[in-house]
Amino acid sequence: MVVFGPPPARPSPEMPPTLRVEINLDSLKNIFLHPDEILKDVDHFWRTDGAFQLAARWHKNNNIPVDMDLFRENILRLSKIPTAEREADPVLNLGESIKSSAAGFAASAIPHILDFLPRNGLQMETRIHLTAFTTASAFMTDTQIVANIASPKLSGTANGILNILLHEVYHIGYGINRLLRSEEPLEDGRAYALLDVLQNEGLATYVAWKARSLYPFPSFEDYRMLEDAAAVREKIGRVNVLFSQFDKLPKEDFGKLSWEEGVKNRAYYVAGAHMSRMIDEKIGRKALVETIEKGPRSFISLYDTLEEGDMKITEFPAPCGLSLYTRIFQYLSDHPVSSLTPFDPELEALSKKDGGSLADGLNRLGYKLLYKGRPEEAIIVLTKALSIFPKDANLYDSLGEVYLKSGNREKAAENYRKSLDLDPGNGNAKKILREIGELRR
Repeated sequence: MVVFGPPPARPSPEMPPTLRVEINLDSLKNIFLHPDEILKDVDHFWRTDGAFQLAARWHKNNNIPVDMDLFRENILRLSKIPTAEREADPVLNLGESIKSSAAGFAASAIPHILDFLPRNGLQMETRIHLTAFTTASAFMTDTQIVANIASPKLSGTANGILNILLHEVYHIGYGINRLLRSEEPLEDGRAYALLDVLQNEGLATYVAWKARSLYPFPSFEDYRMLEDAAAVREKIGRVNVLFSQFDKLPKEDFGKLSWEEGVKNRAYYVAGAHMSRMIDEKIGRKALVETIEKGPRSFISLYDTLEEGDMKITEFPAPCGLSLYTRIFQYLSDHPVSSLTPFDPELEALSKKDGGSLADGLNRLGYKLLYKGRPEEAIIVLTKALSIFPKDANLYDSLGEVYLKSGNREKAAENYRKSLDLDPGNGNAKKILREIGELRR
């Protein structure tokens, strides 16, 4: 599910990308101004509030239970404060201050972000939801951003929060460029996703660290560690230990270890930022950006040419041949507007072995074709995916977007409605259906 603006017919290396950011205070205002209404039906608030719809998805994606009791306690505490005091609360005022900085963010932060992205003419947009009382301080999901500006981790200052928001907005640009990679992914999709996290979080951390003159955040622990050679070495070591355990631990156990070491202990962020800094400073910005166009295997390989010994990052064995998705892409190039019937045996076998990976891979291939200016072929791929996964709300959402960008509003609405039927919490589908006047009341 991607909500960027329509791509150019053929992305061009001569055209700079564009990035539009909207800052939304609806969730924050609901929490501080209407806590009594929320307490009447907390579940309804989570289902209908834009920020908390995304929070629910974040919890699901990361397999982290929602602490609804803690959320209720926070809202109940607010409800006991007189209305006038809540209206003057520093957190609410901070939100207004951040929103008033939107023009400055567009003028300074966006060009800084775009300097670390490929020049391919892609048009991107995102909405930032400012809120309070989410478990994560700030996160990006479904190409939108949520920031809990009441979290002490975000410093309580506009500059600190804007610095973190810059980090999250960078993920938007990185994410869409992920669809256009040229390198072959690893044969094990989980392993390749691991490399992707290292590059994604590392680059975002480095880009935000380089923006300290715009938005100072001196208390941020990631930056302190990045500037400490011993801390960097320690995080590189943690990443290598993680990678060495990938095929030795059960999937669930490795997932917990990855979350603990890579995310909570910040190994992905600090090690990846150091890698980005080394490439940027020793080879140049162009080389760093090219690793985004290629992919995380290239990012690690290039970095390893610059370091020695235990400062290198463990590399996974290169794939033996072309991936299924690359072969489908090439087949469609040679057989325009063709079916995927020749791949049916492989698709069926993979659907039984790892259906989640197949659905995600076909979805990404559909978007790659769309952003390569080949929407008819994207429709073929996504239609095939839905023949295998007929209850996948995300695939219907993606097919709806392809039809919409192809000018077929009727088919777009049909697929967005199917997505919404399967996933009533799909805020993107609701948004698009409202915009094209097709939302059923």
